[in-house]
Amino acid sequence: GTCTTSSPIENEADRQALRTLLASMDCTVLFFDEKVRDAHYKGFCKQVLWMVFHHVDLLDSRDPAFGMDFNATSTEKYTDGTLLDLESPWDQRQIVKWWEAFNLVNRTFAVEVTKMVQPDDVVWVHDYHLSLLP
Repeated sequence: GTCTTSSPIENEADRQALRTLLASMDCTVLFFDEKVRDAHYKGFCKQVLWMVFHHVDLLDSRDPAFGMDFNATSTEKYTDGTLLDLESPWDQRQIVKWWEAFNLVNRTFAVEVTKMVQPDDVVWVHDYHLSLLP
């Protein structure tokens, strides 16, 4: 599978055309709404797992060299009068939403993969985006 957060697919006719095209190559496409895609990929994958798997400290990630798009996951501004109110769009209080989206995407992929595999098949899951697949 592959993930994209900037899908050019805009309507059901586009989705069906892509399904038909990919079916001819023995591929299946899954569609998620933009909020789920962003929370899964830009939230949990990039702002939690990427840093963990690449040994990056949150403070290091603020360095422009990392090129992290911390403004990508939410336009909401949280405030609670604590140090978390400092100017930083990385807001761990969003982690529950990110985790739920990560689980949803992984469960959806698991259901689809289960329909395709046979006993003794090997399924290779490469990278952390689908790391919850059994």
